[in-house]
Amino acid sequence: MTVTNMPRFLFRVLEKLFPVQPHEWPKAFLLFSAATLWGMSTSVSRAAGLALTKALSKENAPHNVLVNAMLVGLIESDQWVRRHKALGKDQTFQQFIDGMAKGRIPIGRMGKSEEFARMACFLCSDAGSFITGVAINVDGGASPVV
Repeated sequence: MTVTNMPRFLFRVLEKLFPVQPHEWPKAFLLFSAATLWGMSTSVSRAAGLALTKALSKENAPHNVLVNAMLVGLIESDQWVRRHKALGKDQTFQQFIDGMAKGRIPIGRMGKSEEFARMACFLCSDAGSFITGVAINVDGGASPVV
């Protein structure tokens, strides 16, 4: 695989992953933020990541390597537990995360790590064996872009 203009660490990771023996069926996930609300730098890095996903999927499909991007939205995690401890002294954790989701997530709540994991498991399963080069927003409908 030839990759240019890429940070050295990412190139090393990709070099270890690709290519593989034709009889194998590995999957690669590139994880990005689904957020586009924080300005141009986030939007540009998202676009670059999506372009990288598409390029890697096309380059590695002949080796039976499936490359997809999962774009993570607001997911309940230890990060939010710590933030609640620092900022949300006058409310329960549930009230805190409900407030984070209000007005930002059309489905009306933050996601759970299990929901994100289920999408990854689907893409790794036989049901996902013909899916490559796609970006899937796991964000409750929050992303305003495709």
